[in-house]
Amino acid sequence: MRFRCFATGLFALTLIAACDRKAVSNDDGLTIDSVSGRARMTIRPALPPLAPSAAVLVPDTAALRSPAPDSFNIVFETSQGDIDVAVARSWAPRGVDRLYYLTTHGFFDAMRFYKVQRDFIAQFGFSGDTRVTAVWDTMSLEDDAATQRNAAGTLAFASNGPNTRTTQLFFNLSDNSGLEQSGVAVVGRVVRGKDVLPRLYDVHGQGLGVDRIRKEGNAYLDRFTNLDYILRASVKR
Repeated sequence: MRFRCFATGLFALTLIAACDRKAVSNDDGLTIDSVSGRARMTIRPALPPLAPSAAVLVPDTAALRSPAPDSFNIVFETSQGDIDVAVARSWAPRGVDRLYYLTTHGFFDAMRFYKVQRDFIAQFGFSGDTRVTAVWDTMSLEDDAATQRNAAGTLAFASNGPNTRTTQLFFNLSDNSGLEQSGVAVVGRVVRGKDVLPRLYDVHGQGLGVDRIRKEGNAYLDRFTNLDYILRASVKR
């Protein structure tokens, strides 16, 4: 991503020191963060086994060139609840075509949110299978024109400079208007489940390294037991 909080390393956000916090639990499986005052589920569904499809391990180049529908919804079933995103191809055609292919072939299933910063973004898109990452790291997209504001609740691809988008995306957790001036093109917006986003575990202060995710996948991510995750993502017309 090309904006103020990104550090060196592919798609890496600058890690800031996390505030000390205390958690208060209740019988409903909710934990209340004493700093943010936000509730998050502590009794979460199990992370499914990672099973990349053949179309993810060996991408279909013809299908990748095919246009996505003009509009559709994606439901991200997460460990904190469902997030329903309305996607519009006119907003960012190349990005939406890639997003449609990835979703319809199960790319985001059993995937962690590994970069979450309170009131900024929640990022995902690295597979826990290093074979998948090695394939898609070489499949960069040309940029789309940024036509929409990066308002709270919108979804966009992360990048590391011009024409470097691959599979990583992020939800804007606050109004990040101005990112579009750096070429960050929104592909969709949350229409249901926006209240789920603040519940995602704030990763800062965990010492999680993005380059290690790329190289080690789930063998590394499994050490971070507090991370929230996508159970599955599916296209809804």
